[in-house]
Amino acid sequence: MHLSYRWRSHPSVAQLEHEIDTLRSELVRLRHDLTSKVGYAAKLELVLHQRMERIDQLQAAIDLLRQRNQHLDLENHCLTALLAAPDAAMLAPK
Repeated sequence: MHLSYRWRSHPSVAQLEHEIDTLRSELVRLRHDLTSKVGYAAKLELVLHQRMERIDQLQAAIDLLRQRNQHLDLENHCLTALLAAPDAAMLAPK
């Protein structure tokens, strides 16, 4: 006669084993979620860095254009002053 023995845990131990399995499954899921979120955060940091670089480039372009505008305003002022007083230039001795 062949006897088949099946291991049976005590009910409280079986419940603990089931809880351990459930917690392991949840741990695997949480690790996967964390990995996904870390990857997403890294991508966001990269996009933020690129955006800040672009903002710096545009700010430099704005500063350059402001400087050119100031130069053109000064040049305009000088030319306007010359055109406003043509008689003085004509009356000056040659």
